[in-house]
Amino acid sequence: MTKIVTIHAERIYDEQVWYRLYKLMRLFINNDIYATIFVYPPLHKRHTSHPSYSLDSLNQFNNRVGILKNMGHDIQLHCHFYKQGVKENNFSDENIHRVLFSEIQCLNNIGISPIGFVAGGWNLPENIIKILPEYGIKYDCSCLKEMPKNFKPTQPKIKTDIVTRFDNGMIEIPTTDTTKSYLFKFNT
Repeated sequence: MTKIVTIHAERIYDEQVWYRLYKLMRLFINNDIYATIFVYPPLHKRHTSHPSYSLDSLNQFNNRVGILKNMGHDIQLHCHFYKQGVKENNFSDENIHRVLFSEIQCLNNIGISPIGFVAGGWNLPENIIKILPEYGIKYDCSCLKEMPKNFKPTQPKIKTDIVTRFDNGMIEIPTTDTTKSYLFKFNT
């Protein structure tokens, strides 16, 4: 039986995160399992509010994503739509375009053209679904099959166990926050 594994690896520039992720990915490869890994490019401070992001963390990110890609894992995009320079969501069309352009360009620079997406905090206003295909994104995994306990969303969340195809061709694949919740219905 083939198992599909996806991993959200937001801070792979962090030594502890990288150590655990790399160890797990080596274990997967040794057992002929390949993962889809959603990564968040640590762009230069002028693009983000994360104070730990620097040119060094971007170089670390590029090297580590390259290692994962060379192992045969699938690399896709995860991002937050923060206001420029402030860790506060901004879901205006202009900001969504700014963030997607910068982060996809970052991945393109290391030979990756993402077609999959997960929004930070699973925040997925309707306008994001409309904009993603303009950047080559074909599927999204931001909807939750189950809500985590004590989770307080900043945007209304879609809770579904149905794989959905939108009018613009985007496919919504529900994600889970536990290993117990993994079966989905397909409605395409």
